[in-house]
Amino acid sequence: METIILVPGITGSCLSLGETQVWPPTIDEIVWDGYHRIGELLDPQVTATGIWAELPVFDGYSYPVYRPIMTKLDQIAERLSPAAKRIDFYYDWRVDLWQSNAPFVASSEMLARRIAEAVGGGATAITLVCHSMGNLVARLMLESGRYENAPWFGNIKRLICVCGPHLGAATALGQALGCEAGSLGLSRDDLRAIANNPSYPACFQCFPTPGTDALLDTSLTPPEQEQDVYDPAVADKYGLTVSSAQAAATSWQQLNVAHRPAGVTYYLIAGTGLSTSNAYLYRGTSFVETITVDGDGTVPVFSALAGSYSGKYSMPGSHVGILGTVQLSDALDEIFGLSRMRAFLMAEPGITINLHKHSFVPGESMQLLIIPDTPTTTIKGRLTVSAAPRPGAQSGAVKAALVAYGAALPLDYQGPEITHISARWTAPRLPGAYVMRFEGDTHQTSAPSSAVFFVNDHPGLAPLHGTP
Repeated sequence: METIILVPGITGSCLSLGETQVWPPTIDEIVWDGYHRIGELLDPQVTATGIWAELPVFDGYSYPVYRPIMTKLDQIAERLSPAAKRIDFYYDWRVDLWQSNAPFVASSEMLARRIAEAVGGGATAITLVCHSMGNLVARLMLESGRYENAPWFGNIKRLICVCGPHLGAATALGQALGCEAGSLGLSRDDLRAIANNPSYPACFQCFPTPGTDALLDTSLTPPEQEQDVYDPAVADKYGLTVSSAQAAATSWQQLNVAHRPAGVTYYLIAGTGLSTSNAYLYRGTSFVETITVDGDGTVPVFSALAGSYSGKYSMPGSHVGILGTVQLSDALDEIFGLSRMRAFLMAEPGITINLHKHSFVPGESMQLLIIPDTPTTTIKGRLTVSAAPRPGAQSGAVKAALVAYGAALPLDYQGPEITHISARWTAPRLPGAYVMRFEGDTHQTSAPSSAVFFVNDHPGLAPLHGTP
């Protein structure tokens, strides 16, 4: 039986402490209260309990996370002959990807166990569909040589890499340094504390590969400007955890695409169109500026498409939002050898809106991608933003509704065929959950293709000067 295993990225698995879920955050934590359960999140007794599918916001509108690709993979499984099935691999995204250290089991070893279990249950051909850090987990299992003689290893046939940091992602380094803005209720200080906890080196294992110029000290003269974050002295200088940097160097040593198993076909998919952190400029130990390149807002294109692979795809989309685009759906159909299938039909052509992230402070600049389902020469309509009621809000016996926020922004494009339009918007001034839609004469968004985002006025969520 053909089996599709979904491997999510960092923060993509639900974590629980006993019977209490400690991740993901609630809407109240993201928007109003901030996430104040760091102690529980860092507890060594925490276990993974599922993939974070979505965060419902209002009457059909959700912060989608992995729900779109889970649904798509289920549709693909039903269309394969004979019918296949999707199974989830959820794991503790805090712990070492490569080395097991009691009481923790390395994520790559956990994936090996899950595949062995699937083969024992009848899986004969396995496709791994990986997102973000999940790509590194899968490649460590595939390329290290540790499992190549296992009886189940030959059952793995495909590796589909979505937004994979194959050369690392500077954003992870920026979070450990405290340069990147807070997100989803976590402040910059929260992100830095989690990343630098010596028990949990996973964030460091997404750093740019050794030898990459991702941190530069402009107070020095070249080549001394280039700061090697894997050097214990440099790590200590910038407040980075030395043991985690060493764990990251060790895991990168196991990865080599030239060692990919002969029987496994690799496919790479990259998101494009958004400014993406690539390096951090310092003067001494004072942050100055972030250098950006094209990418999905988290992983640069060059990293997501690195190496010699059987198939490469690039398409407009953000790191998480790409999972719900028609373009990704079409690419997956092609990889699985299926005709392209639209999940739903609309009276007018559809548009998907992606934002470079989903948490903002009031008045912050928002990067957005307006992505028509198919290349087009005409887009005409209006971008609108509406505020969602706070969960549980009621108006007498009448259910609360979305409330328009500000004026609509007209959009009228006519010209050469395009695949997307890049634009900027200013985040609302009031904290809350919001929905951005396109209401057009030529195209429309649906609830799933609209963009849900959050505004929180906590100062620790704001970008530092010089960040994108």
